[in-house]
Amino acid sequence: MNLQMIKQPPLVLGAGELWPEATSGEFLSAIRDGNLPSEAFQRWLVQDHAFAKGVTAFQAIAVLVHDMGRINRCYTHPFGNRAEI
Repeated sequence: MNLQMIKQPPLVLGAGELWPEATSGEFLSAIRDGNLPSEAFQRWLVQDHAFAKGVTAFQAIAVLVHDMGRINRCYTHPFGNRAEI
């Protein structure tokens, strides 16, 4: 089966020419080929872990802020006044 025949997800289609640029390079080729030095892989793991922790914290805060806004818009005081949370 030709890879061109596989339906591409919207993320890939929307990225256009940026997709191949973002998904190829020396680092990824070295991982694929098994040629990446162990030290480089270990350094990448540390950096990726730090990124994952940071992005997870950001996402949690974004969800909290969004939910608090939604709660503020939806909650009404029993006497008809908008309740402040």
